[in-house]
Amino acid sequence: MSEIFTGEWYPWYPAKALTSEAIDGLSLIEEAAYRRALDKAWIKGSLPADPKDLAKVIGKGCSVKIAARVLELFKPMKGNKKRVVNLPQERIRAEQAERHQKAVERATKAANARHSKNGRADATSKPQAIVKDAIYIEIDNKKEKKKEEDTYTRTREAEKQVAPAVTFDAVYARALGYPLADLFKFFPRLTITPAQCGMIQAEVKDTDIDRAAWSETIKHYVGNHDPSTRSYMPEKVGNLLSVFKSKRTNLEKEKNGSNQPNRNGTKQTPAEIIASRPYR
Repeated sequence: MSEIFTGEWYPWYPAKALTSEAIDGLSLIEEAAYRRALDKAWIKGSLPADPKDLAKVIGKGCSVKIAARVLELFKPMKGNKKRVVNLPQERIRAEQAERHQKAVERATKAANARHSKNGRADATSKPQAIVKDAIYIEIDNKKEKKKEEDTYTRTREAEKQVAPAVTFDAVYARALGYPLADLFKFFPRLTITPAQCGMIQAEVKDTDIDRAAWSETIKHYVGNHDPSTRSYMPEKVGNLLSVFKSKRTNLEKEKNGSNQPNRNGTKQTPAEIIASRPYR
C-alpha cells in the first residue's frame, strides 16, 4: 500500500462551500464539526466509519449524533468499510500529490545535472534532492497562497469602488445635514453607501410633516434596537424608508382628518401630535 500524501495545508474554496447544498444543510455546530473532521482526515488520510469513534477523533465534546450527521458527507474507503473519506478532499489530495511528485522529479533532475557537470555522472544524492524538493514545494505553496490573497484583495477593492461605504464622522455628519445627520447621531456605527444616502435624501424632505415623521421613525428604531444582536439597525434603507412613509401617512391623516384642536383652539402641529402620544 502506497503512503498517503498529506501536508501542512490544503486549499479551501469558500465559493464552493457556501453554495454546497450538503454543507448548507448542516447546523452551525455540525458545520464546525465537519471542518474539524476534514482537517483530521487530511492529516490521517481517512476517518473511522463508526460515529462513536469519529466523535472522539473530532474532539471538543462532539456528540455521537453530530458525528453521525458529519459522516453523511463522507464515503466508505475503497477496500476498507471501517474507514471513510471525503471525495472532494481526496481529489485535492491527488492534485497535491501530483504536484509534489513533479517537484521531486524537477529537484532530482536538477541535482543530477549539477553532479554530472562536476564529473559525477552517476550521482543521485537523495538528501540533496529532498532538500531542494522541500524548497521548491515551499516556493510553490507561497505562490499559491499569494495568488489567493491577491485575488481576495482585488475583489475587496472592486467592491469598495462599486459601493464605497460612508461611515460616521462627527464633522462629516454635520456636513451631511438633515436628514442624514439625525440618523447618524443615534446610530454612529451605521454603514451605508452613497446610493443609500441619496435614497434617503430624495424621500425625506425638509418639511414640517417629513421632519416629524423622520423623528418618529428614528425613535421607532432607537426604541427597538439591540446592540448585541444589531437588530433594528437601520442599514436596510428600503425597510427604513417604508417605516418613514407609514409614519408620514399616519401624520397626514391625523392632520387632515382627525386632528384635534389644541388648547388655543388651533390645529395641532406634527410635533405636537407626536408629543401627545405615548412613547413607542
